[in-house]
Amino acid sequence: MSKVKGIIEALYATIIVYVVYEANYIGYKYLVRYGVEKGFSFINFGNTEGLNVEQVAMQYVKSHPITYTLICLTIIIVIMIIMIKLSGNTYRESLWIYKLDLASYFSSVVIGIGLVIFTYGLLHISTIVFGFQVTYLDSYYADYYKLSFIFIVVGVITPIMEEIFFRGYVVTRLSNYFSDWIVVILSAVIFAASHQNIAQSIIVMPLAIISAISVTKTKSIIAPIIIHITYNIIYVYFSLMYNIELNNTKALFFLFGGIILVAFGHRLLYTSKEYNENNN
Repeated sequence: MSKVKGIIEALYATIIVYVVYEANYIGYKYLVRYGVEKGFSFINFGNTEGLNVEQVAMQYVKSHPITYTLICLTIIIVIMIIMIKLSGNTYRESLWIYKLDLASYFSSVVIGIGLVIFTYGLLHISTIVFGFQVTYLDSYYADYYKLSFIFIVVGVITPIMEEIFFRGYVVTRLSNYFSDWIVVILSAVIFAASHQNIAQSIIVMPLAIISAISVTKTKSIIAPIIIHITYNIIYVYFSLMYNIELNNTKALFFLFGGIILVAFGHRLLYTSKEYNENNN
């Protein structure tokens, strides 16, 4: 019976994410279309030549995913806060907000760097498999957003919000019903599915798995937050400011090099003082 309840919890979390993203997309598109019809001059709609109102609105929505994602995550966090309040539990208990020592912070940064290296190798391999260029963050975002905004929102705010919900709330809820490995898989699938793009879902799956493992092992949301922030900041920098081109040999080197760094970081993380205290 507890397993059934756990599955319902997982489906519930998935439905929350899906409904928020879909409802927000519809509302976002409607507001942009309204702006197009009214001719709001403070909104940069890009090249609109030969496009009707609906096409311009769709073009704007697709070229401004950061704003859309930020709004969605804000709504999801608000819903999560309400649910925690109604449950009567504390935020510390519901999100595993427990401190880590300096060595654990360093270990998390190493893991984040390793994941970035691994992801670049994975992107190259995925491009070969899918037959088209697979990207996680498109360089044209810099044409619509200031770099400082991208670094702050994508590099810091988004990772914190995603980790609080997916590795904080979702993982702690699922851990009441399943073993750690099942929790890792379920939470990773929910996180990957939230990107609503098969190629991107595959790319973020390693991050989702490693972050989930780190939180189930350390019993602290701080570790995956540091991992995710490190990952996003470095990835944003190289995606927008420095183009890395790989051949097949370099891609394999990146894949195995990333795995080694991640394994080394996890080894350091699980031998830290705070890890042992949180698990005793």
